[in-house]
Amino acid sequence: MLKHGELCSSDIASQLEITPASVTHHLNKLRSANLIIKTRKGRNIYYTVHTSLMEDVLTYMYSLIDTKVLK
Repeated sequence: MLKHGELCSSDIASQLEITPASVTHHLNKLRSANLIIKTRKGRNIYYTVHTSLMEDVLTYMYSLIDTKVLK
């Protein structure tokens, strides 16, 4: 969902049909793991995927796959 750009918790909540408070709780867990970035714009807080971290994770995972294929 966040791969298409930034969203606020109320937008995410409406798409998932859960409360904004529940979404915020889960997003804070993801933010603590440095998987998403939180940006405040006025009264709203928007969340985006931390792409550089995700790229690092994917690069590492691909290297594991390449290593197994080459053996």
